[in-house]
Amino acid sequence: MALRESVARRAEEEAGRMQQEAEDATHSMRAEAEDYVDAKLAQFEITLRKILADAQTTARDLAKTLDQVEVGRERLRSPATAAEQALGGSQPERRAELFDDEGEEFG
Repeated sequence: MALRESVARRAEEEAGRMQQEAEDATHSMRAEAEDYVDAKLAQFEITLRKILADAQTTARDLAKTLDQVEVGRERLRSPATAAEQALGGSQPERRAELFDDEGEEFG
């Protein structure tokens, strides 16, 4: 009987030790996984911030180009320059056909 109790007690102690080792290993693996995921998310964040900055630069460049196009179109629609007016129409009249995005003629 005493021998059985001794074997049972040792088995319980061994089971407790094994369980503690498994819990320690689990905590260690979880911490390593969290560190890995955090590092990957940090890299992803850096990449996304760079893409965002590039997109903002592109949007500013596109807006500047659009402004230049609008100025050019306004110049085409404006009356002749003072020098052309002073010549009194010696230049043949030109009419530029301008169309909007729907294909309808301007002005």
